[in-house]
Amino acid sequence: MGGSGGAGGGSACDSGAPAGLGRGLAGVLPREGELGDERLGAWFGLMGLGGCWCVNFGGQPGDDDTVTESWTITETAVDHPDARLIMREYIAEIAARYWGRPATEAEVDTALAEDPTDDLVAPTGTFLIARLPDGTMTGCVGTRVGQPGLGVLKRMYVRPGHRGHGAGARLVAAAEDAARALGATVMRLDTRDDLVEARALYARTGYTEVEPFNDDKYAEHWFSKNLS
Repeated sequence: MGGSGGAGGGSACDSGAPAGLGRGLAGVLPREGELGDERLGAWFGLMGLGGCWCVNFGGQPGDDDTVTESWTITETAVDHPDARLIMREYIAEIAARYWGRPATEAEVDTALAEDPTDDLVAPTGTFLIARLPDGTMTGCVGTRVGQPGLGVLKRMYVRPGHRGHGAGARLVAAAEDAARALGATVMRLDTRDDLVEARALYARTGYTEVEPFNDDKYAEHWFSKNLS
């Protein structure tokens, strides 16, 4: 019921470092001034420096939001209990918005089975969780690279109590960096008509609405962005 886009005030939206990132750095270091602080932090995280894929966005301004929380984004195995918990929260929220009532546990189970995320691991994808310094989860995002050069944004979600801090745009940026590291040059996603916050987020982060590229039964809007 979510396609690959979701809900929340910026937002819930759907559609170890990837193997090979610990390569030599000669010739790939960004030039001085080439990347802003946020993108530079993401670049060093993706190159595997420090032994984990972690991007710290604490205190950085973001798009139309002001960041007032310090948090990190780290890769997490999709079968980790934290990943399972936050993905269930995501599904429960977008299902409740779709049906106009709280979703049952059985309905959440069914939705997860209809759109599995077991492949959100390298080399076909990745799953990221955002956390506060004390370890509290604030959101998540995934990216799938099933076709050469094509990334799909999945499971983009910010917990309700942490919205309005610029988290949505930063999770999208982290997913895009992950997709690039896995060889994607284009990112796609689909979402529902009622998820207006998600569509607004995509528009302000550079996504363009395009013609339908799938027949997902819940998809009503389709977006694409060039990552190269």
